[in-house]
Amino acid sequence: MKKSIGCFVLSLGFVFCVSSVSYGGGIEDVAKSCMACHKEGQTGKKPDLKTLSKKDFMEKMQEYKEDDGSFMGKKAKALSDQQIKDLADYFSKK
Repeated sequence: MKKSIGCFVLSLGFVFCVSSVSYGGGIEDVAKSCMACHKEGQTGKKPDLKTLSKKDFMEKMQEYKEDDGSFMGKKAKALSDQQIKDLADYFSKK
């Protein structure tokens, strides 16, 4: 049961955290949900976001926002441009 709940939380965590930012939550909550998939030291399709430059992070997120419906496209579209900038700043300082 714990494993199912954990997967459920991880799959919905991003959407939940993004919503919380609109209602006064912090960018750290959004970043934590990103890190659920983007683990430290990870490479490939889900790289460790701390390894990306601010510019690369922001460009990639803008590309995802223009995406037609991939998982990351949906997540990026839920973020404002300011939230993307704040995330880029957050990950560059880690």
